[in-house]
Amino acid sequence: DHRNFDALYNETSACLEPLESKLASLESDKSSFSTKSSVLQSLSTELEQTSPKMTNLYSSADKLYPDTAAAGRETIRQQIRDIRTRWEALEDGIKAQQKFVETHSIQWNSYQEALTQVLAWLDQTEKTLKQDTISVTSAHDIRCKLLKQKALLQEVLSHKRMIENVVEKAQAVHQLSKDPLP
Repeated sequence: DHRNFDALYNETSACLEPLESKLASLESDKSSFSTKSSVLQSLSTELEQTSPKMTNLYSSADKLYPDTAAAGRETIRQQIRDIRTRWEALEDGIKAQQKFVETHSIQWNSYQEALTQVLAWLDQTEKTLKQDTISVTSAHDIRCKLLKQKALLQEVLSHKRMIENVVEKAQAVHQLSKDPLP
């Protein structure tokens, strides 16, 4: 039974090592977030596939306890604690990276939506300005053009906050891209 436990322990430990390595490289990787998302999905699936090995290891340890001396039981407990800690660290790391990718995706989508709105407004405003090529020859024409320009200025000022919002969202996306999760 002890050999069986040791074999299961070594097998489970060996299964966790490549997952830990993948997670560590993913945490330091600055590749695209869509790539990270697919790698995280794969990593999560692989971790779940090692779950039966963890269950078998726990069962094997439980079978050993009654026939093992106190010092041996403590060694087994420590090995189980070690494996469980590694497993939980992997789960936590994957969840943290998934949350990070999701947050970045939400911020990116929000930025794109705000940018699209501003660009549409700018496009419409440019078209309006291009259409307004009336030559000013009389005082009435000058007054009309001045009123149109004042109205346009008010519209630009009213969109100032929208443009500032796009800049803030761009900075937030840039900051997330620059400082990945530790």
